[in-house]
Amino acid sequence: MRSTMPSMADMDSGIVLLTLTSTNNGGCNAEFSDITLRYVDLAVVEAGTNKNGMCQ
Repeated sequence: MRSTMPSMADMDSGIVLLTLTSTNNGGCNAEFSDITLRYVDLAVVEAGTNKNGMCQ
C-alpha cells in the first residue's frame, strides 16, 4: 500500500491526476486506472455571537 501527500503546488493547482497500476498479475498485462483529485477550499460559516436565550 502506498500513500501520497499533496504538495502546495498540487493544492494551488486544484487538481491532481493519479494513475493506479496493477502489479503481480500472474503473467497477465498490467491494468491502469486514472483518478482525478480536486482540492477545494472549505466553506466558512459565521452565525454571529452567542446571545443569552438562544438555543445551544
